[in-house]
Order: sequence, then C-alpha cells, then structure tokens
Amino acid sequence: MRRRLAIVLSHPIQHFCPLYAAWARSSDWDIHVFFGSRAGSVPYEDANFGKTISWGGLGLDRFTHTFVNGDAAPVVSSALDAPGLDRELRAFAPHALLTYGYDQQLQRRAQAWARRHRVPLLFFSDGELRHRRPIWKSALKSLVVRWIFGRIDWFIVTGNANEEYYRHYGVRPSRMIRGSYPIDRQTYRDAYARRAALRQETRRRLGLHDDECVVAMVGKLVAWKRQGDLLAAVARMTSGHAAALVIGTGPKESEWQANSPSDATHRFIFTGFVPAEQLPELYAAADVYVHASEKEPHSVAVSEAIYMGLPVVISDRCGSYGMDDDVRTGVNGFVYPCGDVACLASRLDWLNSNPAARHAMGQASHHIGARQQDVIYDEVLATLGTLLNSLDDGRLERSPPL
Repeated sequence: MRRRLAIVLSHPIQHFCPLYAAWARSSDWDIHVFFGSRAGSVPYEDANFGKTISWGGLGLDRFTHTFVNGDAAPVVSSALDAPGLDRELRAFAPHALLTYGYDQQLQRRAQAWARRHRVPLLFFSDGELRHRRPIWKSALKSLVVRWIFGRIDWFIVTGNANEEYYRHYGVRPSRMIRGSYPIDRQTYRDAYARRAALRQETRRRLGLHDDECVVAMVGKLVAWKRQGDLLAAVARMTSGHAAALVIGTGPKESEWQANSPSDATHRFIFTGFVPAEQLPELYAAADVYVHASEKEPHSVAVSEAIYMGLPVVISDRCGSYGMDDDVRTGVNGFVYPCGDVACLASRLDWLNSNPAARHAMGQASHHIGARQQDVIYDEVLATLGTLLNSLDDGRLERSPPL
C-alpha cells in the first residue's frame, strides 16, 4: 500500500523543494505539500536583504502541492495561517504529517489537526542551544517546548546540535529519525562533477589569482552574521596572498566595504546578492569557507560548501558542527570562539600554509556532504515507513509521555 505523507510549509523554499521532488518519485509514498503563502514563487520584499526577492529553480511542477491561501502571498511570519488547511488535509487523508517548527500559526494548526485525527506527527527544525539567550527566556521556553514536544511522535534530526536540543527538552532517542539539512542535491552533484572548470572560469571572472587563498562566506550582511569578523581575520593573515569573498547583501554592506580597503596582499570582494543557482560556482572558486555568525541554527550555506569540497572554519555559536555533523573538528574543519578574530586568522593561516592538509579536509568535506544528503533524500522515508508498519502491527505506541 502506498502511504500518503502531507507536508505543511510556510512557502516554497529553494533548498526544500528539490527534496520534495525526489521524495515524490518514491514508489511507496504519495507526497503532497501544502504551502501557506506563494512568497518565493512570486516576488516578495525581504527586509534583511533590503530588496525584492523571487527564487528561481523551485521545480514546483515536480511534486504535488497546494497553495492553501490561493493566489495570495501573505507575509511569512509567526502570524501566517491558512484556515482552509483543515479541509485540505481531511481531503488528502494522510498517513503521516510533517510540520516545521511551532512558531507559525500555520504549523500549530497542522499539528492540532494531526492530534485530533490521530495522524502520526513529524517535526523538523534546526533548533539548537548554542547561541546565547536570556535566562528568563530559556526557563519559559523549557516549559512550553516540553509540552509541545510531548505531543509529537517523531523528530527528524538535522545534526548534533539539533539532537542535543531535542534531548534537552526531553525527547527520547527512540523518537528521533536521523536526517540532515537538505540542499539541492542534484544541482550540487552536477556542479561538483565540473568543479575544476567552474573554479577556473569563476576565478578568472572575479579577477582572482592562482596564488590567492580565497576565503568565502555566504549570507545576509547583517550584524549577527558577523562577516566583519571574516574581513578582519583575512586582513590579519600573514601566510601569503588572501582574498575575502563576501557573498550576499544587506544593511551592513556599505559599512563593511568602506572599512575593508584592499592592499598588496589582502583583497576584499563583495559580490552583492547572488541567486542561489549561481552559488555553486562561487564555492568552486573558494579555498576555504567561513561561517562567523553568532546565531545560526544549521546553515544551508555550510551544507552547500562542504558538498563542494571546502574545508570550513565555523563559529562555536553555529549549529553545523559535531561528531556526525557537517563540520567535524580536525577532519574537515575547525571551530573557533565566536568573535575571536585572532583565532580565526590563525586557523586561516594554517590552512593557507598547509595545502596538502587543506586538500585532504576538502575531500573529507565532500564525502561528509554527500553522505548527509543521501540520508535526508534516501533514508528518512524508509525509516518513517518502518515506524508506521510497527504502529500498524502494534509493536510501537503513539506519542508516549516524555
């Protein structure tokens, strides 16, 4: 019997849609995605980017979906809702329901529907405990989150920090399904296969020299992303020619550009906004990837960078490192204390001075990245099917108390 999986998501997101398209090809599952907004598939204003955004390459024709609010594109916020979702879910009659987080009213509505109709409920998030929160907020959140998590059947785990987060709030390991954070696997698989040519073409286009160690970071240029730390660290590098490749735009762009004059051995290149489909060529042009953010649950850019074979130096406030996560200390990268520019510069100098080690770390990154994507693309649905079979056979109980 083919199982039916309903997925409720705020709006089309570029790195999730390819996953749904792959799942839709399964011979064991019927997949239906219910979107609360058309934002992304049609232009919308992004406050952090400071411009109107419309994503290409979503591939919505490759999986069955419904825009529950019709042609409307309501703002994606915690208030996002779709009263018609209940009717749509009832018509689809899923065997399981996948939701994302609990902040949005849309997700809370979906979770309430699943509980009323005794439909097994899955939960996906990139929650972590690494960035600092006020004590009062942590205490209050603990009470609320434990109550919410006690009413969910299974959790798709995106990495070590995410697993620690669930454990902290009382989720048992038996309720966790090993997953990862998805990227557009096929696009990055194709890009990695022609990485050498992409590297040569892109470095020539950007005016990058063969002897320059190019250190890249992708993200909105906002204070908490801390691209300024990357710029300051590259300016301190003493191991040879280096260039910081800052990919993205945002309110801090003009300030950071003004404070980062290039000299004979250090250059600073700001690309501005780059469509997601053009990012693989910029990863190919780089030698090292840095993520300096002070709050970053699980960065899709890190997942993309490792797939493209880059060693990574990451802030300890980010959620992408751990023994079985995207970044593994000493294997394919390093972790440094957030804000410690001297430590970041030292790590970059070591990588620049040790090309053989940098190459080996890059190879390890691609191996890890490919495996992480295989898990989320190829194994999660199989695990879910096994769990549902166990429920049907009476070998597994529903949502026990935490």
